[in-house]
Amino acid sequence: MALWSDPLGSSSGSFVTSLSSFVLQGEGFGKSACTIYEVCDVAQRGEAPYLFVWLHGADGGGGIPEKDMQAMQRRLGRRTVFFVPMNPSAASDGLRFFWGVSYTKKQNKNALGFVFGEFHQEYLDALTGAVRQAKLEVNASRVLVGGYSMGGFGAYQLGSHAPDLFHAVISAAGYGLGTLEPPNAGFGAPQPESSDIFQAFLDQHVPRLAQVPGVFVVHSPADSISSFNDAAAIVGALQAHGGNAELLIVSEDAANTDPNRKKKQKLGHSYFNYALLHDTSEVLLYAQLRRVLEEERSEAQCRVLPPPFEMSAFPSEPMPQPFFRVEGGRTLGLSEQTAEEASLNWGTVIDLENTPPVVPRGSIRAALGTAWSNAPAVPGSARPPEPAGSPTGARRAGTPARSNALAVLGSARPPEPAGSPTGARRAGPPRGSVGLASATLARETSRSPRGSVNWAPPTALTASESN
Repeated sequence: MALWSDPLGSSSGSFVTSLSSFVLQGEGFGKSACTIYEVCDVAQRGEAPYLFVWLHGADGGGGIPEKDMQAMQRRLGRRTVFFVPMNPSAASDGLRFFWGVSYTKKQNKNALGFVFGEFHQEYLDALTGAVRQAKLEVNASRVLVGGYSMGGFGAYQLGSHAPDLFHAVISAAGYGLGTLEPPNAGFGAPQPESSDIFQAFLDQHVPRLAQVPGVFVVHSPADSISSFNDAAAIVGALQAHGGNAELLIVSEDAANTDPNRKKKQKLGHSYFNYALLHDTSEVLLYAQLRRVLEEERSEAQCRVLPPPFEMSAFPSEPMPQPFFRVEGGRTLGLSEQTAEEASLNWGTVIDLENTPPVVPRGSIRAALGTAWSNAPAVPGSARPPEPAGSPTGARRAGTPARSNALAVLGSARPPEPAGSPTGARRAGPPRGSVGLASATLARETSRSPRGSVNWAPPTALTASESN
């Protein structure tokens, strides 16, 4: 079966191939389906690619159309692997999500979950862990994250959570946690509470975001959905912390230029095509973005600040059986892997609370950002306990971890004090008491027995709004 399909309605000459799909699901968050695509032309097949994490907006239906990936790849001028997750569904306890910010029903009163929500470590760990593994497996030379509206909010979250991972952050029409807007503007957020939350966001997360080599904030003063003043404040704070941040301004005339919008609704929040796809995006964004991607990290940018909360460890070496692999200068999809490889990668659903010690090899577990013992894995064997002084051993002193299992992301975490923001909400059982030990990585298709292949050829995306 041919790996490369003809481009659909594109004159860019690039090909779009769906490489793999999987689902992240943890104890503290619902399902987050992820799909990985490769976009390049024939001459670029041998290049080390860029890995572009694309985060959809709240009203876009999720995903990204092929034609949009082709347009972005053409602007980047390099073979690009797109990592496209879906915003996680609600958790079993009712928490809902704006990417890595979770909120309760009470916090979302008057649609203000983006103001009063909280950063959700477990999901951010899982998603950035999967991105790290994808970077290793495709041998990406650069990793960037971008999104529009809510996706721009998510880009800030991922960039500040793992600044060492990303070379560039693109937040178009995005927003931060909290807001400076007065109560009579925007969503009517109460003040001074909303400004206090926004200031805490600047104090706690922006210093880490400033470690990313390039942060590009695309916004319009006419935007009545996400605040231009907030965007300018974020850029100012990034620059104050020594970050390379640019505020790329979309004129008021261009703020309502996206098609398929009700003509009477001129909210200033419809410039996705202008900022990211059309020729106007070349001068506005991509010329600066390409320069940053071509540069190496400075010594200061390699010095990542301590996290605002405890973070899990991540893999330092690739796994032997990736969910797709590079061979002969190009990436092989599952259709070109052996039946054994395909079944090992996709034949089972992993739930570590109810799974025997032997876990299938491959990036089913690697996609969750696990840490691996330096010693060869022995099926069914237990790994020695970490020393009490080690990062994970301090949390799990004396507790053996199963070989070939989610060792670090499954570590215990102490409960939050009842008076803390999250502890007040979840007083009782420790939040993440098994971390991602119960994380489930499932196929979007039905479960198939080990040793069988249950995989269909990549199918074309349906065109949808990207924002």
